[in-house]
Amino acid sequence: MNKKLWYVSIIVILFSAFASFWGIKLYGATKAEKEFKNFVQSTNLDKFYDIKVENFDFNPFTREFIFKNLHIKPKFAENQPIEIEELRLKFEELKDGFVFSLKTEDLKSKYENKQISQDGKLILKYKNKVLEFKDESKIENYFRLKTELELENFDSKIFSLLKKLYRYLIVNLNNNLQNTYPYLINDEDFILLISKLAMVIPEDIEVEYEERGFSEILLENLAKETGKDKEFLRKELIKDINKEIKREKNENLKKLLEAFAYFLENKKGKLKVEIENKDSLSFQDIIALYVANRDANLVMNKLSDKITIKVEFEK
Repeated sequence: MNKKLWYVSIIVILFSAFASFWGIKLYGATKAEKEFKNFVQSTNLDKFYDIKVENFDFNPFTREFIFKNLHIKPKFAENQPIEIEELRLKFEELKDGFVFSLKTEDLKSKYENKQISQDGKLILKYKNKVLEFKDESKIENYFRLKTELELENFDSKIFSLLKKLYRYLIVNLNNNLQNTYPYLINDEDFILLISKLAMVIPEDIEVEYEERGFSEILLENLAKETGKDKEFLRKELIKDINKEIKREKNENLKKLLEAFAYFLENKKGKLKVEIENKDSLSFQDIIALYVANRDANLVMNKLSDKITIKVEFEK
């Protein structure tokens, strides 16, 4: 093959790859827009929120649907509007389940008349009746919270029941709620949902919290509500917590109290809680244990042999 033909072949290959990439990208962006509109209409969210997306996109490499510059404004409630610079969604079907991920960048909203900026990441993996849940939120000048849990014996029908009941609630949200909730409690689907959730086994739970100033916000709000000086309240709360630490015999609770006192005093620190279900107790087993004993302390003592809790506090 001569050089000229070689160059032409390379150009054709590159052009084909470029065209394929942009073709997939355009198709994905169009599909993202269509699916988003269908979701909003099917869930009746458009009845309660004005939702606008400035740009739809798709990443062929990560297979993520991308929504840029979302504006969500409540139509009736007094809640503040929410703005999201970028939201990414990914859904992958497995042989016996699915993987769903959601990522948000620079989600802006208000809390106590202060604008907050948040980045978040959520991953759900469901396979063979096991649901893995991973969530991480970072709120600027507030906190970082990471949660991981594994739920076994999770019936897939729970998803359809949740969807059905959610749709019922959102449709009737404009109506008299006094008529909505009694009906829901006596609804066959609701009872079935509670029954299936009771059989779920919380196998492992891990929560990691990093203080970045949220305790200070709470302290400021408490000072406004009570009319007391913020620094006076800080000293009083730390003093009360230290008294509880001296009385507490459980080492894990002691570490929790120590963490709260440190957060109040230093506005920083990390707390990690791990819960291991050694005997694979379901929620139903735990409820049965409580009903049989009717004594919270006795139940906690019995559970201590079956469920281990580990608390780590890092200054």
